[in-house]
Amino acid sequence: MLGAAIYVSGIADTLAEGVNIAEDVIGGGTAKVKMSELASFTRCFMVLNSL
Repeated sequence: MLGAAIYVSGIADTLAEGVNIAEDVIGGGTAKVKMSELASFTRCFMVLNSL
C-alpha cells in the first residue's frame, strides 16, 4: 500500500520503484523516526490545547 502511495504521489516513476522505496524506508528505520517526529509534533498541540 505504501509503495502505491509513493508511486501515485509522483515520487517514484513506477509502482515497482515505489515498492522498493517503501521497503528501504521501512527497513532502514526512516519510517519509525518520522512517525516518532510526528507523534512529538502532535503532542505539542495537546499541551497548547490544555492551556
